[in-house]
Amino acid sequence: QPGNTRVIALWINISQTAPVGNLFSYIRAVSTANSSSQQTVSVLASVNAKRAVSLRGLTSDDLIMQTESEASVVFSNIIVSNDGNVGDSYQLQGTANASRHGSWVSFASPTVSLGAFSQQYLAVTVNVPASASATGDYTVEFRIVSQNSTDVIAFLNLTVTVTPKHDLSIAFDSLVGTLAGDPGTTVSFP
Repeated sequence: QPGNTRVIALWINISQTAPVGNLFSYIRAVSTANSSSQQTVSVLASVNAKRAVSLRGLTSDDLIMQTESEASVVFSNIIVSNDGNVGDSYQLQGTANASRHGSWVSFASPTVSLGAFSQQYLAVTVNVPASASATGDYTVEFRIVSQNSTDVIAFLNLTVTVTPKHDLSIAFDSLVGTLAGDPGTTVSFP
């Protein structure tokens, strides 16, 4: 009816990969009785910066390794992803929780910079100290924290199985000498 006003609800779905800034949409209403009667309205949606980060292994097997105490292992298939819509820089840290062995963790570089919606591989070195002489599984935790917002943080647990240390030593006549070798090596007597 002429002069009637209708209220319509409008939903705007913005892609998770939308860049920071303003997005414009136009809505046009055309009369079914008179196509020359129409009205256009512009709608503005502002996309704010969203910061988010995540850590994962390429596969679950990439989060498990084994070694002896007093040795190092490198987890090389760790993926860090900037899940936000703005570039960000991150600080890599071992966790402060002593039972999670964050002090065992080291990185080639303590920082990582990533563009929006990008990812890269990360090498994480775990140095198992001599004090970890008990065999078994140890949880080693590290974290990544945005340098722009300490609320943006991710944790990842790695499992290191410490195996028995096999120091091989063979002694024979003290006039000849003593030789030692690692498991799997050949020890030759002169």
